[in-house]
Amino acid sequence: MYFSLVCLLALLGPAAAPNPPGTQLVYRGQFVPVKDDGQPRKKTFDLTFLVVSPAANGAGAGDVNATTCYWTLEESGPGAWHWLDHVGRWTFDPRQRDDGSTGPALLYQREDGKSVVPIFQPLFSADKKLESGQTWLEGRVEFRVAGESKIAGRNCWEVDVRTPFGHKRTLWLEKESSLIVAVRETVFLGQGQQHELKWELTAQEQLAAEPLSRAADAFEAVLKLRESLGETPRAEIRELSDLQLAALRKNLPAVVEKAEKTPAAALAVAAAKDLQNQK
Repeated sequence: MYFSLVCLLALLGPAAAPNPPGTQLVYRGQFVPVKDDGQPRKKTFDLTFLVVSPAANGAGAGDVNATTCYWTLEESGPGAWHWLDHVGRWTFDPRQRDDGSTGPALLYQREDGKSVVPIFQPLFSADKKLESGQTWLEGRVEFRVAGESKIAGRNCWEVDVRTPFGHKRTLWLEKESSLIVAVRETVFLGQGQQHELKWELTAQEQLAAEPLSRAADAFEAVLKLRESLGETPRAEIRELSDLQLAALRKNLPAVVEKAEKTPAAALAVAAAKDLQNQK
C-alpha cells in the first residue's frame, strides 16, 4: 500500500519557514464513537499530502504565503467515498483557517444515515512564537497552549482548541518546524452522538526534484480525468453513465502510465477496477 499522508508544514511565528516542495508526511488515523454500542463502528484511514509549490497551477498565485498540496485518502470501515473523492488539490492561506471544507473528508455510515467528516487543515500558523500558557481568540474559537509533550518522538506544543460548546480539538505541533504531528478532535453526528477523530504522523521524507515532478504530473492527470467525467467532489457516485465510462476508457491508460511508482498509483488501480466492474 503506497498511501501516505503528505503535507506542507505551517508557519509558526514570523521567523519560521515552510518546508520546501517535495515534503512528504505519512499520517494514520481512526474515527470511532465514544460510546460502544456493541456494533463495529470503527473507521481507519490513511491520508497523503504532497507539497508541490508555494502556489501551484495558478491557485493562490497572487499570494506568496499560499501553499499548495496534493492529497490522497484511503479509508476502511463503515462508509466510503468513490475513488474520485480520494484525491484532490488543497491550497492553504496561513492567515485563514480551513476546517476541511475543500480538502479531504471521511464518509461515515451511521445506523440512521451518512455523515461527512472533514479533516482539519494539516498546516498551522500563529501571529506570535508560541509559549506555554499563551491564549488567543479567532472569532468565537479559543486557542490555548496547554504545555509541552512528546508525540511520535518529537518535542511538541500541545494546543487546545475550544468553542462555546466545549472541546473542539487538540493539536500537537512540533516545536522546531510547527509541523502538526497529531490531532484529536471531538465530533458530534446525528442526534448528538459523540465521536473521536484522531490522526498521527508515522513517517516523513523529502522527494527529490524528479520524483516530485512525476508525482505532480500524475496527480494532475488524475484530477483532469475526474474533470473529464464531469463530476464534483463528495458526490457519492455509485455508477457512471455510458458517456462517463467511455471517457474513462479513453483517458485511463495515459493516467495509469503517469501514476506508476507515484503516490497516485493506487488511484489509477481503483479507477481501472471501477471501469472493469461497471463494464
